[in-house]
Amino acid sequence: MIWFPFFPGDYMRDTANLTLVEHGAYRVMLDHYYATGGPLPGKIESLIRICRAFDENEQNAVKLVADVFFPVDGDGMRHNKRADKVIAEQTEKQKDNTAKAKRAASARWAPSNAPSNAQAMRKQCHPEPEPDPESESDTKPNTEKEVVFPVFDSEEFRQAWKDWQQHRLEIEKPLKPAMSKAQMAKFSEWGEARAIGAIRHTIAMGWQGLREPETTGLEGSESEIAERAKHAGRTVENYKQMKAEGKL
Repeated sequence: MIWFPFFPGDYMRDTANLTLVEHGAYRVMLDHYYATGGPLPGKIESLIRICRAFDENEQNAVKLVADVFFPVDGDGMRHNKRADKVIAEQTEKQKDNTAKAKRAASARWAPSNAPSNAQAMRKQCHPEPEPDPESESDTKPNTEKEVVFPVFDSEEFRQAWKDWQQHRLEIEKPLKPAMSKAQMAKFSEWGEARAIGAIRHTIAMGWQGLREPETTGLEGSESEIAERAKHAGRTVENYKQMKAEGKL
């Protein structure tokens, strides 16, 4: 048992003649009784070890308290009538609570064709309009999933894209159609190798958004480097020097 009821008035009345040491022995044995959910060992030697009674005075206190409050029963174990009653009541109460919880869970998750109260109230407050037979075919939602692959639609990219979709599912951020199309457009601009590299790098880092591996900034053609230098507000020579020195 994790806890048990304690009544100070009853305790003081029943233990008024105990010494301080005997009080300690009684509480240790009582706590052990409830913690294990059953009677104490019949042998005094075992009780002495439970109470950690090291000197003769403490051991005598254990013997006295055990004989008065925890007498040996027919099963050879030391029982306390009140403790046995409390344990039986708590055990029965726990079984009852468990059964109630199971019944409540079964009722909550049981399949039913009847609409829930929330659904019924929603329909009453916001009735759905009658469909127009002439326009019904035009407004019927398209349930087909549209996936547009870039022009470099290779097996390697297909596998990378499949891994990327699975990664987003695992981090509980699944890709939506609009986001997939936007990323496909970006991949088309990047090229296949750059797109696959960004996907692999993002998955390896466990990120949510696509990010390319960091580079030195000096890769690519002279026109690409010149564009980066212009964006950084530097001349090409100054840009290359600062990149080489790690200042950018």
